[in-house]
Amino acid sequence: MDPAALKRQAEEALSGTQDPEAVAAKLGDILKQLARGLDPFPRFMGSWEVFGVEAEVDPAPRNDLGCVIVTQEGELAEFTFSFSPPSPWGDLDRQDRAKGGLGLTGKDYIPYAYAGICALVELYELKRRGVDISIYDPRIRRKK
Repeated sequence: MDPAALKRQAEEALSGTQDPEAVAAKLGDILKQLARGLDPFPRFMGSWEVFGVEAEVDPAPRNDLGCVIVTQEGELAEFTFSFSPPSPWGDLDRQDRAKGGLGLTGKDYIPYAYAGICALVELYELKRRGVDISIYDPRIRRKK
């Protein structure tokens, strides 16, 4: 698999005149190929429970979503976390989750999917250069 070639395919799909649902389907296929081929797939921001890569879009097409990530399966999900009340020993318990089923239309899906594709391609390149990508932190992408 050639990540750069898959990114070019995504860009070609974006530059075409296809309907948004067809473009979203094509980007979804590419996203799945990239995510399923990345080994190791990184834990998201040091989480022990969630593996994911941020699909950062600015400005976001939807303001009702928090942090959107690409999962190991190539699906888009919302990263959430919560804290349980302290135990008698004083420890807080943090639970991280990737909540799928975002209900994105093709038009809303496209920017998140393309951002995820770009992030995954960058991680493939970092891995090729010998960078440990097992714990994903968006700051490593910005240090190029």
